[in-house]
Amino acid sequence: MRSSVVLTLASLLSSALAIPADSSLSKPTGDEPTLLPVKFIDGVPESIFNATSLGIDVFGPVPNDAIRNKDGSVTAPEGSKSNAWLRAQADLGIYSEQLAARGIDVSDKLSKRQGWANIRLTMWAQSNCGGQGVYWDNVEYGVSYYATTNYYAVSTTYRGLAPGERLEFRRLSGSDWCGIHHTNAFGPQNAGCYGNVPATNCLRLYI
Repeated sequence: MRSSVVLTLASLLSSALAIPADSSLSKPTGDEPTLLPVKFIDGVPESIFNATSLGIDVFGPVPNDAIRNKDGSVTAPEGSKSNAWLRAQADLGIYSEQLAARGIDVSDKLSKRQGWANIRLTMWAQSNCGGQGVYWDNVEYGVSYYATTNYYAVSTTYRGLAPGERLEFRRLSGSDWCGIHHTNAFGPQNAGCYGNVPATNCLRLYI
């Protein structure tokens, strides 16, 4: 388990430039990160059970203790309500399916909160999507989303990776926070938590 790192606003920067896809790792190798199985408490995903126990509306906006950074990313410090909310987001897809099976449709709540983004990417300071998290909405293809510290888990929210999509995991090389492309996640996959990835600073989504 990796300890989390407290980030300053200046330490979280993301690129706004679209980067051509790297063909060297464009095919599955068998070593790709896998989604964590979801744990349940009383039939509810553990992360959502924990968040709602704190009085958090998991379908509502991020709690006010989140830090909104100048680059558009949002940081949820470890131990904060925003952190519990953010961890619950990775399991909203499964929870929504559970509610739908009971005749409760929450798709309108998700779409209203989502805005125009169709996927959220979150990096976590600890494995199993624990510790401090930093996330980006309004994700675009081929754009670098990076933070200047190491992260060891990644989650997707709103939807999983679609067929033909590839999420690149990258890390620092020299002065380039996205310089080394070390692994991928390939669609189709459900939304959820890639709980154990090599040290990662940067994400890029391609189709």
